[in-house]
Amino acid sequence: MKQKSKELFILFIISLVMILGFATIVNAATLSLSKTTLELEEGKTETLTCTGTEEGATINWTSSDETIATVNSTGLVTAIREGTATITATVGEDTATCTVTVKTASSTSQEETVQWTDFSNAEYEMKNSTYYNVDLYIKKVKVNKERRYFYCITDKNERPDVDTTRYDGYIDESDTKWKLLNNDNNNFVKYGMEEYVQLNKDMYLWIVEFAHTNDIIPYKSQFVVLGQKLERPKSPVYAEMFVLTRMTYNDTSINFNLPTGSETKRSFTLKIGKVTDNNILNGIKNNNGDSWNSLLEYAKNSNAIFNKKLTMPKKGDPSYMSGFGAELINLKVDDKAYYYMYVVFDDENGKYYPASGLTISQASTFKDGNWYMYFLGDDDFKWDDFGTIQTGTATVDGNQVGTTKAGPTTLPYTGITAVGLAIVAMAGTAVFFKLKNNKYKGI
Repeated sequence: MKQKSKELFILFIISLVMILGFATIVNAATLSLSKTTLELEEGKTETLTCTGTEEGATINWTSSDETIATVNSTGLVTAIREGTATITATVGEDTATCTVTVKTASSTSQEETVQWTDFSNAEYEMKNSTYYNVDLYIKKVKVNKERRYFYCITDKNERPDVDTTRYDGYIDESDTKWKLLNNDNNNFVKYGMEEYVQLNKDMYLWIVEFAHTNDIIPYKSQFVVLGQKLERPKSPVYAEMFVLTRMTYNDTSINFNLPTGSETKRSFTLKIGKVTDNNILNGIKNNNGDSWNSLLEYAKNSNAIFNKKLTMPKKGDPSYMSGFGAELINLKVDDKAYYYMYVVFDDENGKYYPASGLTISQASTFKDGNWYMYFLGDDDFKWDDFGTIQTGTATVDGNQVGTTKAGPTTLPYTGITAVGLAIVAMAGTAVFFKLKNNKYKGI
């Protein structure tokens, strides 16, 4: 009995070995590829071969991610961009795979195929194009009109993120911090920079260039400007703040020379008061820059006939239209008297760059009670004869508020003289008032 059990056990072991051996022979007939792993640089190719197939069998080649690597019907693998993809060969129910790792092309080979735009000698300038628009000009750069350039403005010198995975030469539209940079006659120009200039922040410029290289990798990208600090254009002061301004008993229009974004609606305090200090008036008449300092102190401290916080009527329009005197209809002014107009914009706790303005006007009144303000620079603005200019201090209600000196001096924060200021103010208003005078004379 023991001998028979032993023979049966041996027979079982032999049968099991035969079964496993048969299964191994069956499974040995699977596919295999010439490589199971493959490393390629972007743009490079290599052909995989498949063994374990019957002669003439159709091989179906696929890639798990064709944005990283592609494969054609002959097993030719093409590296597209950095990443990992799996190439699979399929015959019937049998498969074989190869893991492809794509690396960024070496800097040496990339420089040989792409010459990036040179910004090393570039000049950057922000300029006021209208009384509320600002444009950016980049000069002394050889623009490649076959390239695409995108810019980003940051308030810190920290490199912004950019998605360059698209190979059509564009940045994803959802990334709104990047915008297309225009070129004009071999210079770059970008309109609408007022949205950055209006803020009380530094401005750093970043530019990414997209270059077409070949049909396999349509576009490559490179940062060509890294954190270039931009200087805001000179801020208007004193009378430069006011453009095409008129004020009458039934109509008021004030346009501010102020960078304002299309979605911005600024608030401001407008103060109007009579100037009774002839020493200040005589100083301004004689182009004495320090007299503007005195007028500023005067406006801050004197009683006013109008002092109110107002808001721009609509976003992106730095003008104040009262609508036939809705805010100013009840003003009482004296004929031939001089009045200051002082505006201070709300910076909203430091959000916006500080802005203010100060100008002067002369009132004309008529028998029916109607009145009109002629602002400095208008043809109808007339200076009285104040006599010889005095040196010393200006006064507001008996209090000394600044100094006046004989002779023209440099205005604060501008680098121009009072003579230049008067010219600027006249250039901005003379055309309007010339057309307007016929309408209001004799009211």
